[in-house]
Amino acid sequence: MTRRSPTEENLVQTYFKQGWVPVRWSHHPKAVRDAIRRVGMRPMLKQCFLNCQKLLMMSDLEAEYREGWATRAIPIMHSWLVYDGEIVDLTITDKSLRYLDSYAVPKEQISRVVFGRGYWGVIDGERMASISPYREAFEALRKTTGEDLLGINDVAPHNLVLPEGH
Repeated sequence: MTRRSPTEENLVQTYFKQGWVPVRWSHHPKAVRDAIRRVGMRPMLKQCFLNCQKLLMMSDLEAEYREGWATRAIPIMHSWLVYDGEIVDLTITDKSLRYLDSYAVPKEQISRVVFGRGYWGVIDGERMASISPYREAFEALRKTTGEDLLGINDVAPHNLVLPEGH
C-alpha cells in the first residue's frame, strides 16, 4: 500500500469532510472568473451540471449553456459553457477531452426546469438520449428486455441550494 504524504493526507481529509473536490478555474477568461467570484462559488469535480447551471442562473455572465456528450475514452453526459466562441469547461480541465454531440439550452429554460424539479442535472433528457452515442445499443437491449436503459431523466439528483428570496 502506498503511503500518502502529510500534505496529501490533509487534502484527502479536507475533501472527505467537505464532500467535494474543487476544480481549478484560474485559467478561464476574466469575465468567467469574475462571475465565479461574484456568485461566491467554487466549481466542483464531477458536478458539471451544477457548476454550469448555478453560474448562469446566479450571475449576469453572457455565455451559452450546452449539454451533450464528451469523451477521453468512454463517452459521458456532460455540460459546459461557450463564452466568446470558446468552450469553457468548469469541471474538467484535461485538454484531451473531446466534445461530441451537444445542444444549447436557454438560460430561462434552465431556471424553469431546475426550480421546477428542485435539483441540478440534465435539462432535456429526451434530447440528451436522442444524441447518445449508446442509443442504438440501448434500443436493441430495450427491444430484448423491455426495459428503458437510457432513462436519462432518472439521473440521481444533486442537492439544490436556492439563493435567498427564491
